[in-house]
Amino acid sequence: MTVDPAPVPRCGNGGRSLCLVLLTLLAGLPAWGCREKAPRSEENAMPASTVAEVLIRHTEELLAIPGVAILYESETDDGAPCIKVGVAEDTPEIRRRIPAELEGYPVLVVDTGSIEPH
Repeated sequence: MTVDPAPVPRCGNGGRSLCLVLLTLLAGLPAWGCREKAPRSEENAMPASTVAEVLIRHTEELLAIPGVAILYESETDDGAPCIKVGVAEDTPEIRRRIPAELEGYPVLVVDTGSIEPH
């Protein structure tokens, strides 16, 4: 008794060129995903975390600065995400203590006055 070998899959009549194209594309996928990416410049670098995650990580240290009343997510005039720090009084001293940037996001100081609970 002889056993026939398993049939070889075929692309069908006239589908040989399509089959070769698909095999070529599939063979190149691993290399495509592993290619070295161009380094980002400081101007177009995307922060690794969301603005909310950055704000959560830095809330304690920012609220420890005397005069800081509130922290919130916002946008710059051009629509980029940023962190806003509301202060009771905008002074040179408080501006020296608040960083201009946190983890790639701009930090903007806003004179909100003191905020009291009702």
